[in-house]
Amino acid sequence: MNGGCSGIRLACLALLPGLLGCAVGAEDTYGPGNAPASGGIDNPAPVEGTPAAAACTVGAPTACTCNDGTESIKYCEAGDTTATFGACDCPNDVDGQGNGDGDLAAGDGDGDLAVGDGDGDGDNSQPVSCTTDADCGTVVDASTLPAGAVACVLCEPGTGGNWCVDKGASTCGDGVVSDCELCDSAIVGGATCEQQGDGFNGGVLACNDSCAGYDTAGCTRCGDGTRQPGEDCDGSDGTATCADLGLDTVGDPSAALGCTGGCTFDTSPCSGCTSETATCITSDCEGSACSNSECSTGSSCTFDCSNSGICIGLACAPGAECALKCNHSGRCEDIDCQAGSSCSFNCRDSARCEGTAICAAGQSCDFDCTLSGICGGLTVTCEAGSECNFVCQSSGTCPTATCEANSTCHFDCSMDGYCNSPQCDQGATCTGN
Repeated sequence: MNGGCSGIRLACLALLPGLLGCAVGAEDTYGPGNAPASGGIDNPAPVEGTPAAAACTVGAPTACTCNDGTESIKYCEAGDTTATFGACDCPNDVDGQGNGDGDLAAGDGDGDLAVGDGDGDGDNSQPVSCTTDADCGTVVDASTLPAGAVACVLCEPGTGGNWCVDKGASTCGDGVVSDCELCDSAIVGGATCEQQGDGFNGGVLACNDSCAGYDTAGCTRCGDGTRQPGEDCDGSDGTATCADLGLDTVGDPSAALGCTGGCTFDTSPCSGCTSETATCITSDCEGSACSNSECSTGSSCTFDCSNSGICIGLACAPGAECALKCNHSGRCEDIDCQAGSSCSFNCRDSARCEGTAICAAGQSCDFDCTLSGICGGLTVTCEAGSECNFVCQSSGTCPTATCEANSTCHFDCSMDGYCNSPQCDQGATCTGN
């Protein structure tokens, strides 16, 4: 088709269905940024083929011939002449010929029919140049966004200048830090109170309601002598007694508690168990005062309910280590050793232990129900990667145990002990007698 061609427009239209395509990018780029490297699919080698002799009318298709003899079409762009007329769109891309972008707009590489858009997004949006992010405020129609979301369009460098780039909808408070957010909810990206200045030396930093800054309400200035939110005390500012905190005491109940370097009350003179909320705040709790106690995350607690003591409703939080002493006819009932905690039970000598316990991965947990210890009401799950040791000698009854795959469980039920038919999942290692 090197000469004239009557009915050129009809021939061009006949080729359109086989040449149309769409290459939609992962993010909508309003501008010719992110251009492919030379030699890629959308940036071919220098144009080959025979240019048409027809006049170059911007946007109009003109016939051309590919290297393999296939007749195709090229499009005229602004500034082109008949001598420098775009690339022949060759579907077979012979010898690098053809723009390879899946549409008939020669050489723009964007997968849509907007000639020269070049933004790679597969739509007909025209580029929006910018100097700052503020210039991109009207690029996205806010009415098209989900409820509660805002547009996130940034000004980024690209080919020929800076262009507005749509990063997708952003929703502050969803716990996901988007490209337009500094933080979100409790996710602060490693930022600390100390980094915010203003004398902060501790506390918990959060994200503000706009996700564009930090909330320092939980930050503290411990040591400046002035009690602030988040602090029990600071030096002599702030006093309390064991009784004020609802704690039992082993000394003078009216004695003022000192202030620690972390601006919390020094409760070491107190017994360690609250009389109302019954929260274990020191390393040891003794007697029935420990009922309904909780060993918090990161703490190591011993609950001593031995010698006919009764402890009910104890809880061991994830990341805590709890030792329960219920031997010599003690009763430890309704115990909750939560996932991620480490619990050991001493239920020897007619003691009764009931509740649930989870031995987490990497933990070693011991359950001693020797000498007629009654542990059948204690349900134990030994998770993958954990090690559980059950000793139920001399008429003792072991807990109801489940040893998950890749856990290790050892049972010693000698001298008339009862192992209580443990469940050993496939892949678990269960040994003993």
